[in-house]
Amino acid sequence: MAHENKRSRKRARQAEASAEAKERFRYGLIAHQTLRAMKLEDLGLHVADAEVLPSLDGKPDGMAGWLIFADREEAKMAAMPDIASGVMSRLRKGLQANGFPKTAVPSFALRFTSQPEIEAAGGRFAYFRSI
Repeated sequence: MAHENKRSRKRARQAEASAEAKERFRYGLIAHQTLRAMKLEDLGLHVADAEVLPSLDGKPDGMAGWLIFADREEAKMAAMPDIASGVMSRLRKGLQANGFPKTAVPSFALRFTSQPEIEAAGGRFAYFRSI
């Protein structure tokens, strides 16, 4: 019986920690989902993946996100001023539509990279750690 209570307390603590993490990083999750859902085919771009570095305190201000493309040429094309401003406009609308705080949207930084650039840096961890 005592062993069973110990397990149930452990499960309760794990569930509480999981719920707390989801709440703390909810804006990071919203941003990641928004980036992953972006459709840019009409611009000749195909998003392969996305990465978001959320604030560790859970605040939505000052986050950064990356759109990851399959090749460097697409990443360079996305970073061209005319295209980047259009992508950023779409991202801002998407963030607001998905519940990201309107006041934090202007501080969200968007960057572009490619799978080959990430691999050349030694993988995701090494690439995003160096930023």
